[in-house]
Amino acid sequence: MARTGKRNTSVFYKYFLTNLTIFLIPFVILGLLTFTMAVKQLKKELEQNYESRFALISGDIDKNIMDMRQLAINIAYDTQFYPYHLKGNALHEQDAIRQLQKYLNYTFISSDIVLYYKNESALYSSKGKFSNSLYFLYEQKIANGDQLLERIHKAEAPFLFRIEPIVGPNAGQAVYVYPVAMGG
Repeated sequence: MARTGKRNTSVFYKYFLTNLTIFLIPFVILGLLTFTMAVKQLKKELEQNYESRFALISGDIDKNIMDMRQLAINIAYDTQFYPYHLKGNALHEQDAIRQLQKYLNYTFISSDIVLYYKNESALYSSKGKFSNSLYFLYEQKIANGDQLLERIHKAEAPFLFRIEPIVGPNAGQAVYVYPVAMGG
């Protein structure tokens, strides 16, 4: 009898291992297939999410650039900013600075609006009137302001210019320059 008990357990173990193998192998294969398909689907959804985010950001940037372009055109046609109107008249200069402050309120992406005339030693900002070098160096704390002025002198079309801050939180910012022909 002892022998049949051992034989039964041996047959039981063989039967158990066979059934376990029969169920385990397909279960593992199905699990791996499900896992890889889930990973592919998640990857696809993440890519679609990033693409839609980039499209949204691109649309926002395009809208902001169009707003700034419209703002530049409005400034170009505003008679308050004509060079002959500002030259030598402190009251008109103050009015122009106040008007630049109003224009600045229309755009939330800009920290300042600057009106610069070629071959002039001063520029007008929504913060006041400054000499060219002092504005970029002390007011905006831009190390490469002279390069920006050179680029502005040569500009015939709008461009973005990456600024190099002297210190601090301005890292990674850009200046959008939109040259316009002013009346006068």
